[in-house]
Amino acid sequence: MKKILFFITLFCTLPLFADQSINHIIAHAQAGSKITLPKGVFRGPIVIDKPLILEGSGKESIIQGDGNGTVIMIKSSYVTIQNLSITNSGHQRHRLDSGIKVDQARHVTIENCHIYKTLFGIILFDTSHSKIINNTIKSYQDSVIDNRGDGIRLWNSHNNLIAKNHLIGSRDLSLNRSNHNQIN
Repeated sequence: MKKILFFITLFCTLPLFADQSINHIIAHAQAGSKITLPKGVFRGPIVIDKPLILEGSGKESIIQGDGNGTVIMIKSSYVTIQNLSITNSGHQRHRLDSGIKVDQARHVTIENCHIYKTLFGIILFDTSHSKIINNTIKSYQDSVIDNRGDGIRLWNSHNNLIAKNHLIGSRDLSLNRSNHNQIN
């Protein structure tokens, strides 16, 4: 077990010393790994396509998109995103540009994140048995509310827990074709 922890720690220090991207670290991490980001700005967009935990050190650990598309795309079950700031998605409503988009997954947790300057905050698409807890989501404020995205959007997503989230300046919290969700 100590060797595995050392291995993961090595991956966590690579962006600081080898100028590698988060996508590179994710690609080389073992499924189920925990990647802890220190304070700082890390360039997105990123894609998570395997089970893992991506954890920051609070609001000062920032995943910053390039202003196009979605900042964090999750395409795997058993993913946890926590204690991060996520910012700077694209502005295209027809593409559903967002801070975090989860596509066809189960058991995803998004917790204690600060999502701002995004069109849509968090989107669950065909995702079940997941949790969105204690996040602050603030849409782009430079447009009228009708042109903003939903703070949280579920489509064909069932048996999820949405609790203690704060939506600021977002258009809606929307659930479409989604059943058995608990909203607190």
